Amino acid sequence: MLPLDPRPNFPVLGRITYTHELPADRRPPSRSGGAVTPRIGRIRLANVKTLHLEAGEQAIYIGRGRAPNDMEHAHLGNPFRVSDGYAQGEAAAAYLDHLRRQVRAHGPERATILDLARRLAEGDRLVICCWCSPDPCHGEHVLAAIQGYARQRGWTGH
Repeated sequence: MLPLDPRPNFPVLGRITYTHELPADRRPPSRSGGAVTPRIGRIRLANVKTLHLEAGEQAIYIGRGRAPNDMEHAHLGNPFRVSDGYAQGEAAAAYLDHLRRQVRAHGPERATILDLARRLAEGDRLVICCWCSPDPCHGEHVLAAIQGYARQRGWTGH
């Protein structure tokens, strides 16, 4: 049986934290070699029902079905439904393996994750939206993958 809360035990891409912003000491170095601080944006996870956007934030829906309120749709919905017999945490944990397989197989999810990572690195302020948060949610794995790729690729937004 899978643990109910996958957050502490299931890193997506190596050493990834579940913070919403990369700490200064973990940001990639500037490509120019100078002392320029990378222009990395912010990313956070929010519930669609309680969403409040701050100025400059972009809401991106990662749930199943149609995106509500004219949000951008990332098509990263969790195929493992609680209504199909999964517990909330089990559905979120099962998505991690699904996401890893899709990324390794260069599936459409990989292109979406890479695009969002590039946008984060360019300074965009992204809000990943689903219906589950703050309960265990597949969005935590999506968020961690986006942060991981932004760091791994050394993108600085320049």
